[in-house]
Amino acid sequence: MALLKSKHQQPIGVAFFLPPAWRQGYYWRPGMNSAEFFDHPKQLANDTVWFTNAHFDVTKSYGVYIKNYRFFRVPMHRLIHELDVANLTYEEQIAKIGPFFARLAESMEADHLYHAESLASAMQQTLPVRSMPVPELTWQQLGMEARSWYWKGSIKHKLLMGGSLYTPRFDTATMLIKCGVPDFSLPPRVIKGEFKGPMLAAVLKEQVGFVRISVQNPSNEVIEFIDLSRTLWTSYEVLWLMQHADVTAKVLYMTPAIKHPADDKDNLSGNFKPFSWLDGLRLEALALAPGYKNVPMDAFLRGTAHTGMAHHAWSLVRKGQAPIALSYGKLGIAFNRQEESTIRKLARDNGLLFVPAEEEGTDLQIGKGL
Repeated sequence: MALLKSKHQQPIGVAFFLPPAWRQGYYWRPGMNSAEFFDHPKQLANDTVWFTNAHFDVTKSYGVYIKNYRFFRVPMHRLIHELDVANLTYEEQIAKIGPFFARLAESMEADHLYHAESLASAMQQTLPVRSMPVPELTWQQLGMEARSWYWKGSIKHKLLMGGSLYTPRFDTATMLIKCGVPDFSLPPRVIKGEFKGPMLAAVLKEQVGFVRISVQNPSNEVIEFIDLSRTLWTSYEVLWLMQHADVTAKVLYMTPAIKHPADDKDNLSGNFKPFSWLDGLRLEALALAPGYKNVPMDAFLRGTAHTGMAHHAWSLVRKGQAPIALSYGKLGIAFNRQEESTIRKLARDNGLLFVPAEEEGTDLQIGKGL
């Protein structure tokens, strides 16, 4: 069932601060034909939600309605490149992108944007409370250990260029929402022993959770991007690892799978359009929303997403390009300049977006903030 929209949403504006002082800048909001200059952030209307290019250290001093550059998870400088306005002046940029973001005033999450720390936290407020119970204490502890922001494999040689390959945002979020998640309101069923092969697969296909494993002999096809710096993994990750390495499970913390809290066909079809750039950002936030301030859910969702990215990475290895890292929706790659045209073609042929390091800005680190 599609959610009703309030009649009292705050308007949406965009304000870009000028470095190095990050105090003055340009702003736009609906009804303006062009951007205008502001001398101080408090000149920005406090009845408006402002999306900005400023870091949290800047925005935290001026009120909850002024958002930092990672409100959408993807940093604002990346969004500027995606909308092909990076070469314009600040005034021109915000006048171009403002109308895109202004549409959020009519969204199902609009009532929650003003006080939200992120789009994901606003989206969480749209989900049924009963679908997100407080996790049982054991799960909290397991989630802290199992949560991984990224897989970091090989170290990039300093003489190589860096870049990223991004999967389609809408498709990645849809995949995540369609995967079952653990019922963290129940204590985990703890299974101890040594489980391998078909016996382990059978357990993992019946229930979900976290698994403590030993991994040996990863195949050459995954050895460049696999990250073995932890022993506690999500059950979906373990199922994938079993296809590419010798895996022995020592302890399993399991529970029956339940639906992802956002897996509501009517709500998804009524509020999200597959070919909308803005709805891709929104659906991504909705997919990750159950993990906001919920460590075990966040750990499980990220692990599930990493499993999907690992499949993309494995596929690219078979086509001659080995990623060196991965995170939600993103593969890290290293290459020499002569290979760039090949990388771009490989990305196009596989439905991926190639982003060179210079467009990643200061957030090139594969997992930073993800």
